[in-house]
Amino acid sequence: MQEEREFHAPPIKTSLPVMLMFSGMALLYLFLMTLMKQPHRLALVACLAGLAVFISRPRIETLLPGLPFALGLGYYEIGMPPFQPTLATLAGMTLLLLWILEKVVWNGSPVLPRGVGLRLALAGLLFQTISVFMSVHYHGQHVWNAIREGSGLFLFLPLAIILPERLTDEADITRIIRASVLALLVVGSVGVAQYFGTASVSRLDMSIGYTYRLRVFSTLPAANVLAGYLEMLVPMSLASLLCEKSRGWRVVSLTAFATGFLSVLFTFSRGGFFMTVAANAAVLVYSFRRKPFVPLAAGVLFFYVMATNSDTFARQLSLVTEPRDVVTQPTLLHRALTYDSFWHVFSRHPWTGVGWGAREFFWGGTPIYTFWDVRHALSTEDIQHFGGLNSVFFNQAVKGGIFAVIALAFVALALVRASYEALLRPVGVMPASIVAGLGAFAFHELVDNLVKWPQTNGVFWMQIGLLGAISLCRKRGGTFCTFL
Repeated sequence: MQEEREFHAPPIKTSLPVMLMFSGMALLYLFLMTLMKQPHRLALVACLAGLAVFISRPRIETLLPGLPFALGLGYYEIGMPPFQPTLATLAGMTLLLLWILEKVVWNGSPVLPRGVGLRLALAGLLFQTISVFMSVHYHGQHVWNAIREGSGLFLFLPLAIILPERLTDEADITRIIRASVLALLVVGSVGVAQYFGTASVSRLDMSIGYTYRLRVFSTLPAANVLAGYLEMLVPMSLASLLCEKSRGWRVVSLTAFATGFLSVLFTFSRGGFFMTVAANAAVLVYSFRRKPFVPLAAGVLFFYVMATNSDTFARQLSLVTEPRDVVTQPTLLHRALTYDSFWHVFSRHPWTGVGWGAREFFWGGTPIYTFWDVRHALSTEDIQHFGGLNSVFFNQAVKGGIFAVIALAFVALALVRASYEALLRPVGVMPASIVAGLGAFAFHELVDNLVKWPQTNGVFWMQIGLLGAISLCRKRGGTFCTFL
């Protein structure tokens, strides 16, 4: 008869700080009870009851597989002035809160980020904090606007710290990867259904010769945001298809890859198209480096399919088929004009920028959007949504100045370092695919600003956390997905 495993909880702390924390939570609870309506009070009681159950038997690892679904499906916003958090943001903050409470209550020692990459990211957070501080105290920007917009780049940074600590072996890492593949399957399927379920024709780009049904966005806020999300996860699904030993999971991975790749095409995003193709090509070339005919055959098949559907995907292919005409297209011309303007703004305010949380508005002497400029003014009241500039570099430089640019440089160095540590020998297909996806997303960010969206930001830091977990797993003696 199999013995039942007994759960041994670590000793709970009874120190003064812990008791003060519980007392403070009790006082806060009583204070909120006097202000809230009955439904809100009942919801608060339910949350506290769930929190008490969690603290009594900590198991944050069991919550992590739900993270990819929260990121993929959590676009819905909840108005909590002055904040506008999405469900994805609330899921990330809840995970961070439970992680901290578990450490405080159950005698967990504080853990410094493991690896040089995460320490570089924390250094970037320090410089970003300085730029936000200057936005408030030098420019006089609205404090909550500055904090909300200025923190966007590092919103889900805690995931990169939590995952390497809690994913201790290959089985833990595999669960997160499988959950990510399943989430991609859902998001990709919704995108494909959106495209084929639409009978109308989009008129957005008809003026420049492109006709299509619509640019799909699935469960994310916009087509380009979906493209950024897919850039990071489609290569992972391809690696999962190559690595999985279970036939069922190979079928799931294949379906997720197919729906995800089709959704990239149906976003009609140029950057998303080329970066996703490049990332998946890199995975195939690396995986079949001893059998070069496999990626070659895949490439021939891909080019054949795209050539036979060139009318449908003319918008993406125009960068190859009509490079001279592309430079005069309104969407790209608008980017060129605004980039030139952004550089002049940065040159005038190199140290402070215009300030995080500034109010954006369009300016131009013509009714044609292509020639409009993006200007900024002092914000004095809550701004519900921030537009962001069409380049993560210029967004940092224009709004936060030198300190924000340094913060971005530290994030780039953190990404490079995390990739380097994960790609030390022996290198498996899965870490290589994660690096390829992150690299594709990073290059796309040069001409777009997708990391400011909570869902893509969460996937970005989750992938960096997975790289850290894989590196630590290998150092402990594990071999992760060494597909050759």
